[in-house]
Amino acid sequence: LEIDDEVINIVGSDNAGVFYAMQSVLNLMPAATQGSASLPQLELEDSPRYGWRGMHYDNGRNFHGKEAMFKLVEQMARYKMNKLHWHFSEDEGWRLEIPGLPELTEVGGYRCFDLEERTCLLTQLGTGPFKTGSGNGYLKREEFVELLKYAKDRHIQIIPEVEGPGHARASIKAMEARYHNMLEQAEKAAKNNIKTGSAKQEIQQVDMGPATQYLLTDPKDTSVYMTVQNYKDNSMNVCMDSTYAFLDKVTYELQQMYREAGVQLKNLHIGGDEVGAGSWIGSPVCQALFAEPSNGVSGPADLKPYFTQRVATLLEKRGISPGIWEDGIMYDRENSFKRDEFPNKTFTVNTWDNIWEWGVADRAYRLANAGYQVVLSHGTHLYFDHPYEASPEERGYYWATRYTDTKKTFNYMPDDVYANADYTRTREPIVNLEALVGRPLPKLEKPENILGMQGQVWSETIRTEDQVLAMIFPRILSVAERAWHKAEWEGENVDTKKQAKDWAEFSSAVGLKELEKLAQDGINLHLPVPGAVIENGTLKANTAFNYLSIEYSLDNGKNWQLYADPISVENDANVALRSRLNSQQTSRITYVN
Repeated sequence: LEIDDEVINIVGSDNAGVFYAMQSVLNLMPAATQGSASLPQLELEDSPRYGWRGMHYDNGRNFHGKEAMFKLVEQMARYKMNKLHWHFSEDEGWRLEIPGLPELTEVGGYRCFDLEERTCLLTQLGTGPFKTGSGNGYLKREEFVELLKYAKDRHIQIIPEVEGPGHARASIKAMEARYHNMLEQAEKAAKNNIKTGSAKQEIQQVDMGPATQYLLTDPKDTSVYMTVQNYKDNSMNVCMDSTYAFLDKVTYELQQMYREAGVQLKNLHIGGDEVGAGSWIGSPVCQALFAEPSNGVSGPADLKPYFTQRVATLLEKRGISPGIWEDGIMYDRENSFKRDEFPNKTFTVNTWDNIWEWGVADRAYRLANAGYQVVLSHGTHLYFDHPYEASPEERGYYWATRYTDTKKTFNYMPDDVYANADYTRTREPIVNLEALVGRPLPKLEKPENILGMQGQVWSETIRTEDQVLAMIFPRILSVAERAWHKAEWEGENVDTKKQAKDWAEFSSAVGLKELEKLAQDGINLHLPVPGAVIENGTLKANTAFNYLSIEYSLDNGKNWQLYADPISVENDANVALRSRLNSQQTSRITYVN
């Protein structure tokens, strides 16, 4: 990129490179640019650190509407991110219309009060008793094709995730509803044809093949299990051929949508995580599979590898590379499925479980060394369903870490996973990681298998578009920064002075330009609350982002004044504080006294 007095000259190695250079030009412009802008003269040569610069978005738990997805894609493009991992199927919902399987969205796309779950899934996550409640809905086929085209124009690849074999309750219940609907239709047809004899006897002669074609559960399965999320009926039966017929049908329809949009479905994520221990043990279909030596399945421990191999082979025949969450590819805490048993040249794994004291934080390197292609997705720094700060006023879970703010994500070091081990979940400093884990930690032998990194947002606690955008923005900017650029301060021995200087420059750019640009584009933001103290009758305040305005109130929020410099207050003052953007967005209110 060259900018001089007369011309802006852009040269890229491909269309995406030219597009990213254009974003660099736009990034130089102030937030309030209207009509014209003064740009600095410069000569810039740039390229991305990683080929995978992604964001994972779950709207399976709660659907936030079509516009939320388009806004996310638009802003990802502005910050040169190129992978949107779309988690549209979950226990709590299925969010994409699939031709030929209307129950997936008619039943799986909604939660309401229906004990039989023939018209909707049982209500949860605050939806309420009616289909009009929060979190319900789905993308129509034509809307997804439109989104694919929109993403293609912005050099973003959308990677769909069809969860299995666990986390599949929505698809399971939808296919059970399909089964019962077809049974009822067959029974009605039989009754219409009966002139003599029992309708029940006649129905037994009806071909039930169509009804069971995509069934995901064995009605005679007596297995008992309980998942982390307290489900006991969310595992697809991996021993039934109809399970793979269902997955192939969904994959086929996805391919048609991608082809209509003029793009290729290159990657499909198959989930694989958090399967309930004990699934399928009581299934007669699985017992029959165990009894047939030629299947290579001798007992329950072989079932997850069997499922993964069958789905990976199915995808390979369609020219698609599979992806999976890390625990979906593991026999146990340390040993992964054998890489050479899969026919796929590329098999991506999202490594998320770096909760240091749980003892499996080395899986990113273990899996890369074993030949899998790894996308760093670590819970301690890259999960945006966690609070921005350790406060009960903040939305989010805290199973991986008590908080993750924009600065913490900015300080993530993808080239040295172990260097990120700072605190345990209870905020105890980590002094000796190997001692905490309890065994030697492997080194990374195949760095070429680390494809990149991505942020994650899960939506159990997130019901609306405004809420989900605020959980993503501005933290996603730190993912974009680290995935594109390696900082000078990164390494086993962090240069804290350079790190502080780098953060000061980054946070200033965010506070001065980026927050306002995002707000102008209709993005609801999470603004950090001010920090403040009262010392000797003087109020001192600041914010995490330089140039972000601070307001204070001395009458419990009735009147607000702009804070510019330390001010004198009464000794017994109770001061309300908030940060504000010019666009009228404000942070939540905090108090100091």
